[in-house]
Amino acid sequence: MKSHEAWLIKAQHDLLSANKLITGEEPVLDTAIYHTHQCAEKSLKAFLAFNNKPIIRTHDLIALVDICVELNQDFMELYELVEELNPYSIMFRYPAEVMEPDMSEALGGIQKAKQILDFVIEKMIN
Repeated sequence: MKSHEAWLIKAQHDLLSANKLITGEEPVLDTAIYHTHQCAEKSLKAFLAFNNKPIIRTHDLIALVDICVELNQDFMELYELVEELNPYSIMFRYPAEVMEPDMSEALGGIQKAKQILDFVIEKMIN
């Protein structure tokens, strides 16, 4: 299996996890929203691997998009999405005044993560 394929599988698993965590009688929204960030991060890293670029050790989605833009200007379209998902790498992971997002925010995060994953896959196909 190629490196970019492994990154995509992990991204897809994060998206699947987020979707599973919001269902049922006791949804786990804080963990679900974390997985939306992870899906986006791993999707962007898949694109870098696909282009034989080093995978930097960061959780900063904006920094990752900056590198992707150097390879393909179309990635500029993702800035708004990643700006919204970027805080979820740490938000809700530790005790705080607000312990978890509401369902609407979790669903929005899932939708944004899916958009990023689909965008990356499309760019790797074309």
